[in-house]
Amino acid sequence: MQKERFTYILEKLDQKGKVSVSDLSRELHVSEMTIRTDLNLLDRSGLLMRVHGGAKRIGESLYKDSIRENLYQNTANKISIARSACEQICSGNTLFVDDSSTCLYLIRQLKKDPSKEVTLYTNSVFAAMELLECPHIRVHLIGGELNGNLGATSGPASESFVSSFMADLCFLGANGFSASHGVSVIGYPQARLKQCMMKASRRHILLADSHKYDLNFLSVVCPLSDIHLLITAGSISASALEQLEGQTSVLRADC
Repeated sequence: MQKERFTYILEKLDQKGKVSVSDLSRELHVSEMTIRTDLNLLDRSGLLMRVHGGAKRIGESLYKDSIRENLYQNTANKISIARSACEQICSGNTLFVDDSSTCLYLIRQLKKDPSKEVTLYTNSVFAAMELLECPHIRVHLIGGELNGNLGATSGPASESFVSSFMADLCFLGANGFSASHGVSVIGYPQARLKQCMMKASRRHILLADSHKYDLNFLSVVCPLSDIHLLITAGSISASALEQLEGQTSVLRADC
């Protein structure tokens, strides 16, 4: 399936720096035309650079194994979600963007659209690195204690910094979401910072693919009703979707 091919291609590219159409065709047991289509889609999503005969990685690999694991899971869903999320942004907006892997895909979409001149605050070191040479985006890295496994800041200093601003939009990821339990994450410091971002922004948008539906973790960020828009992709049953829509607006990015 295309989703699995995307994940394989990006992982291979991250390891080797360059991939060829012929090698991928042989390894994935699909035609070279299919691989070219996949590479063109990933190129348009800003995840690689097409070159003659294949593709190469954009920049150096900065990601640790723990971050790669999240970054390359459910890639196709995350790309769809990121594209829909980017459509919610207008030029002149001020944004909070957290350290989730899906938000990193949003960063890459936004990076490609020079018509959207925005001011962006993030606690993700990797998001800031992605935008180092992006003239249409003013980037502010939120300070605080650095978590090396996440490549992100959190803690009292981060919360104090965030509380001094008011953003138009806040984009959040989560480890789990449900109508009954709300939005939850594994780490308490990350939950606290997400709460501060929400308090300091006018509109809250949750980016979460269907694999995270009905997963509940100890650190609850907020009830789902505090989210203005949930952007998701993947398989969610009609009854589950009805429950979610009873709490918030839902946008299916893959429909």
